[in-house]
Amino acid sequence: MEHFHNTYAEWERLIGLVAPGGYLVVMTDFWLDLKAFPNWYYQNDPTHTSFYHPKTMDFLADLLGCTLTHSDGKRLAIFKKEE
Repeated sequence: MEHFHNTYAEWERLIGLVAPGGYLVVMTDFWLDLKAFPNWYYQNDPTHTSFYHPKTMDFLADLLGCTLTHSDGKRLAIFKKEE
């Protein structure tokens, strides 16, 4: 997820590969503190071009017609595609 350059199109492509009622499991480090972001190790990787907050997962679920069934609030999000 952190390597996406055309973020929305890539998310749409991924969820399009999931069968109705199926699951998409993703893992990436979520940023949690905007003040700490400039020194966060994850953003210093030049291949990381997209960053996510735990609230972003809720937003993406709504946007993509999914349900966010689980998130650990740190790295993991599980989406269920609507049937």
